[in-house]
Parts: sequence; C-alpha cells; structure tokens
Amino acid sequence: MEILTKELIGYISVFIGIAVMLPYIWLITKKQVRPHAITFFLWTLIMGSVATIQVLEGAGSGAWATIVGFIGVMVIFLLALFHHGEKNILKFDWYCFAVALLGWGAWIVTKNPLTAVLLLTLADGLAYLPTFRKSWASPHEESPIFYFFGTFSLLLSVFAIENFSITNAFYPIFVTFLNFMLPAMIWYRRAQLKN
Repeated sequence: MEILTKELIGYISVFIGIAVMLPYIWLITKKQVRPHAITFFLWTLIMGSVATIQVLEGAGSGAWATIVGFIGVMVIFLLALFHHGEKNILKFDWYCFAVALLGWGAWIVTKNPLTAVLLLTLADGLAYLPTFRKSWASPHEESPIFYFFGTFSLLLSVFAIENFSITNAFYPIFVTFLNFMLPAMIWYRRAQLKN
C-alpha cells in the first residue's frame, strides 16, 4: 500500500513538472523569456547525474520528477542555445560555469553517492548565479511562475522516494529552496523597477 501511495505521489510530481515545463518552453518559442544557456547546460548535466544516482540508490518513484526535470532542462538548454536564449555572457557567468563543472567533475571521480550528490547540489547552486544575475538586470525576461510552481514537483518527489535517504532527498530539497528564492527576487525587482 505504501509503495502505491509513493507511486501516486511520483505520478503527481511528474504531472506538475510537465505542466510547468510546457508553458515555459512555449514562452521561449514566443520569445517572451530568455533562459540563460550556461545555467540550463549545467542543470542538464547535474540533473541527469542526480537522476542516475537516485535510480541507482533506489529512490524509485521519487526519481521520476528529477528524470522529467532533466529532459525538460535539456530541451530548454537547446532552445536557449539555438533559438532565444541569453546571449550576453559575462566573465562572471564563465567563472560560475567553470566552478560548477569542477563540482560536476568531482562526481565522476568520487565513489561515494552522498558526496557526489552534495557536490552536484553545490554545482547546481552555482549554476543559478548567471540566471540570478540576468534576472536582476532584466526581470521581465524570466518567468517566476516557472520556478515557483516547479518547486512543487521536486518537493512532492521527496515524499515519493521509496528508499528514503539523504542521498536521495538532499538535491530536491535544496533546489526547492532555490526555486523559491529566484521568483521572489524577480517579483521584488519588477516592483522596484516599476516604482
């Protein structure tokens, strides 16, 4: 019975993830948002890696939202790169990119899944910085709703984890926190510029 409940929560988290990703992708094609290509490239690497670790560590239906998120950020990265992404890449963005790649690379050499998830989560946090910078400068070129509602997909996935451990839960919990911080900053910045 408990596995069925976790699977149901897993399906709901996947549904929310898809329901949030599709409008964001549509907004990119309509040139209403400009995702930062570096951020979404790093998120593609990181989410794919975390999803792999979650599957190997027995997260079961708790990994589904991360897998869907990986596919979604990969599509968004490709759209950002080839269609309508942020083209103003600063040195700061490249520094964040390099440090985040080091964190991702450390996952490849470590044999400990928890250490890998902690390093990948740190890299994910650094990957946010170019988007934070861009969104502060141009808050109308990003969709706070995407991040705000995307948090619920990852947060629910924590309750769907079949083999609950810090390794399986740390990443979605941390990203949930960051996904709340970014829209809060965007809404604050929009109000500030409006005044």
